[in-house]
Amino acid sequence: YPDNDSSDHPSIDVTFPKLFMDADLSFNAWGALPLAGGHQQYVEVDYSVYLTRDIGEYWNVVAGYVYYDYPNASRSTDTNDPWATVTLKKIPCLPVDISSFATVYYEFPAVSGAEDPGIYYTWGFATDVHLPDVKIFQKDQALTLKVANWGTDGVGGRKPSIYATEFGISTEYSFGKITISPSVHYVLNEEE
Repeated sequence: YPDNDSSDHPSIDVTFPKLFMDADLSFNAWGALPLAGGHQQYVEVDYSVYLTRDIGEYWNVVAGYVYYDYPNASRSTDTNDPWATVTLKKIPCLPVDISSFATVYYEFPAVSGAEDPGIYYTWGFATDVHLPDVKIFQKDQALTLKVANWGTDGVGGRKPSIYATEFGISTEYSFGKITISPSVHYVLNEEE
């Protein structure tokens, strides 16, 4: 948000493992809620459906659709994005386990007459750091470190470029069939 103000990003996923052609079917609701006043028009709630499938030992493919809803703004700001992600789960020949991923989103407006369609993309790397066997962590729990670059072909009034770099730290706590994934992300916006 403007003035380097931050936001909360609550998210919930419901997954049905191996439901369709050996792929997991998932539904997600995600929000961006400003923590400071004056940004209510930027409240965002996204709704997604996606399929996830491992291909062999090293690859993972995800294909999905997301609807971006801005409830405090005009409906002309809402958009649709079919998207796909390809992940190389372990880059061969490296002394540490590092994964690489790339995602492409094709964005088009929810109502006709809004902004022109276009492409967003992200690519980056991640690695897991195994946490010590102490009481606050679960057995074999890891901390995931991620860096990603975000770019566009010019959609949404942005100039064609990489416009942001994201640094993330996350982990997972599993309780039976429920997993809680706390995370912290910092984004460097490279636009003026």
